Amino acid sequence: MILPIDKRKSGSSRRIGPLLNATSAVVFLLAAFLLVAAVNREMRLEALDEARTLAKASLERNLAIHAYFNRELKPRLFERLAKEEVEPGYFDPTWMSSTFAVRRIEKEYRSVSGQGFAYKEAAINARSPENEADAFERTFIEKLNRDPQLNSWSGVRTFEGQPYFVVLQRGETMDGGCLRCHLQPSNAPAQLVERYGAEKSFNRYNGEVVSALSIRIPLAEAYGHANQFSWHLTGFILVVLLCLYVVQCLVTRRLVVLPLRTLRDKVVMNSRDSSNL
Repeated sequence: MILPIDKRKSGSSRRIGPLLNATSAVVFLLAAFLLVAAVNREMRLEALDEARTLAKASLERNLAIHAYFNRELKPRLFERLAKEEVEPGYFDPTWMSSTFAVRRIEKEYRSVSGQGFAYKEAAINARSPENEADAFERTFIEKLNRDPQLNSWSGVRTFEGQPYFVVLQRGETMDGGCLRCHLQPSNAPAQLVERYGAEKSFNRYNGEVVSALSIRIPLAEAYGHANQFSWHLTGFILVVLLCLYVVQCLVTRRLVVLPLRTLRDKVVMNSRDSSNL
């Protein structure tokens, strides 16, 4: 006995092609989104790695400058000055303050290199307003004095709405040579007190971590390049996916839809006239 064909089921077979194509389109778009997101993330991570490398090199260079001033330059010059007649209370920050020298060197370097990063020797109660620590840096310096094992911190911070890769590293530690200018105003050179006042950066103690080397490297430009490349990649992938979608529609129609339609027509014809069997 030949059963009649359910027209609703027969009609549903006409939707196989569009359903397959729609499913493929969703899969293609999802794969494209994941690919673009992965590429964007990798480019941002690469920007962070480059910023970390630049920050490390800059901090190590400035630490070397500090070491040279405190271990080589100042001891020898102080020894020489002790043998010569100098003005009482003499103070010249160009060689007697390694922090002053590093700050000037950094400004000169940035003007020559065109680098957009900002360097700062953050200190609590700093003599120069340029070096005064903000709340985050102050907390880090306090942690340095509580934890001898802590050496550095790095991460992304936002300043004025822009992302920066920030590295904070343990800075100068007070020793006997430094305390000459940082213990009591009465012991410091008179010209130093005249220049900076008798309140800033005094009452330090031996072994105190007084500063954190802080470097900020802007990420907005690098992130902008990553986003721009991601948009270009998205456009390219969409064009490729559109071509693939058209090819798949043609292939699906040729290899799936048309054979199923032919088979359906045969079944319908046989159901109507058993002699066709």
